[in-house]
Amino acid sequence: MSGLAARKYLKDYTFAYQKISKLIMIGTPNRGALDATAAVILHRSRLLGMASYIYGMGLMSVAMIEDLDRTLEENLQVDIDGDAVWDMDPEITGSGFIDKLNFGYACLIDHFVIIGKHWLFYNLGDGTVSNDSQLGTGVLSLKSSATISALHGNELDNCVTGNNPLLRFLDYTPPEFTITSPPTNSEISTDSIHIKGMVYKEYLPADTNLIIKIIRQEDGLILPEQKSLLQPSDLWIPNNPNSPVAEFDTEIIFPGLGLYYLSCVLENPARITSEKKELWVKVTGVGEAQIIVHCHNPEGKEIASIQGISEHSIPIYEGETVLGYGASDAQSHNQPIALTSGSHEIKVEFNGKQLTRQLDLSAGETKEIIFEFPREQFDLIEAMKTLNCSLSAALSGTYDGLQSLMVDSKVFSVAPGWQAQAQHECISADMFGEYALNAQMSFSLVDKTIHWRADITADKTDSFRGSPYPVNSRWSSFASMQAAVINITADLEGYGKWFLQGNGSSLGDLQIKVSEAPLAESYHIAQINPGILALYIKNKQFSYKTLDGTTCKKEQLSSNSFRYTGSYSQEGSSQLNIRLSSVPYDLLNTGI
Repeated sequence: MSGLAARKYLKDYTFAYQKISKLIMIGTPNRGALDATAAVILHRSRLLGMASYIYGMGLMSVAMIEDLDRTLEENLQVDIDGDAVWDMDPEITGSGFIDKLNFGYACLIDHFVIIGKHWLFYNLGDGTVSNDSQLGTGVLSLKSSATISALHGNELDNCVTGNNPLLRFLDYTPPEFTITSPPTNSEISTDSIHIKGMVYKEYLPADTNLIIKIIRQEDGLILPEQKSLLQPSDLWIPNNPNSPVAEFDTEIIFPGLGLYYLSCVLENPARITSEKKELWVKVTGVGEAQIIVHCHNPEGKEIASIQGISEHSIPIYEGETVLGYGASDAQSHNQPIALTSGSHEIKVEFNGKQLTRQLDLSAGETKEIIFEFPREQFDLIEAMKTLNCSLSAALSGTYDGLQSLMVDSKVFSVAPGWQAQAQHECISADMFGEYALNAQMSFSLVDKTIHWRADITADKTDSFRGSPYPVNSRWSSFASMQAAVINITADLEGYGKWFLQGNGSSLGDLQIKVSEAPLAESYHIAQINPGILALYIKNKQFSYKTLDGTTCKKEQLSSNSFRYTGSYSQEGSSQLNIRLSSVPYDLLNTGI
């Protein structure tokens, strides 16, 4: 209703357009509500003591009308005698308010509509107002509209959730800004510069960010993105769109000599960005010395150049300023980094580990620095020697009927500082009645080959209602087992990921898995988070039948009870050559 009041204000008072820039309506009945028409008919029928025909409800007596009236007032808080109901009736039975408002209405400012609709009403409206009425179809020329899932009573709450259409409409215009300092092209002899400017025409300046991206042209070095909030401006004048609403003063620190390209944009809370402003800054007086940084694995290879490692995986810092990245190819190898003469602390970072070096540089000096990251490694084969893993207690038991059994994770002891988990064990069976299932799992290690064996024994009793099955009838059932048997967890402090390298193969259903993808290539490098390396045995089934020659023994206990006993065994092996380490090897000789 408040949307209609706002529209009437705009229509009746022409000066209102000078004070209001936009109108956002939420669930507004711009073309009335047909429920109001029904309410008006009910009201008149009750006053006249007459029965009425209501579309969709049929012929209603006076008593029925009075009962419906009370229901509307008590449960929906609708007063069918009130003026609002008469004003919302778009038909000739109403007050004519809707027709007068819509006649000759002009949208001289931007109009936005948020439509509520709900599946209970077939998405044709919000239970009170239809979609067409909310849109003002045939009446309003809208700037934009959005749809939310809501009933009429909770549209205000829902319009600020999800993609937040209310905020989007409040802040729908791109912000504008100017850079007052420095000029578009500038040259400095220091290592920093201040970017200053003014912001205009932004609805929510306090939550708007200035985003600056910086690239050094000589080597393509991309500095970390600078993001800062705006500050209020003392120059703002109310109701003056040409006065600044905010300002900014952001310091940029450059890592050395060179020509730098700066791209500046504003982003408001609705994720709408301004036009881009570009600056070029040439730094001439900072670098009087140079350093060349190498970041090696224990074999002396540049880590970032090894196949499978990201080229920006090893940032080089002075303090918190990124100077560059570890060499990833021949072009970046031996690439000098310009610095001022004097004392510096250089830091490199890889896989959560940091190495630092203090050095003094003289004017004109070039100094070479080598960082070697020590390797923490875990031999999976050696871990298998100490693995004490038995699933028999977890999987065995007596169960009733058709079901699946999930067993909680169990932790087993392996090498110091490591853990092994048997988890996601699952037995499912297609059996009726009561049965006992016993599973024995065992592993052994011979010549670096993991041998595994699963022995499953079933002891089952069946009871049938009515007459028993004929002796020669076929009866079968099955059980399946699925277990992630070993889950190696590397929890050594300081490393965020591990590198799985080597070859793997599978026999039967035993597989080495990285995340969800089995190893397929002869040599392989993958970054994995601790705890996702697992050996799987999955979906092994056995069945037994009542026919001659099967492994199942049948014993009739009574006229309608049978007992079946049987066993099943499976085994396999898989050759493994796996290295799990915190710093990668160069198995394919791709590094420099």
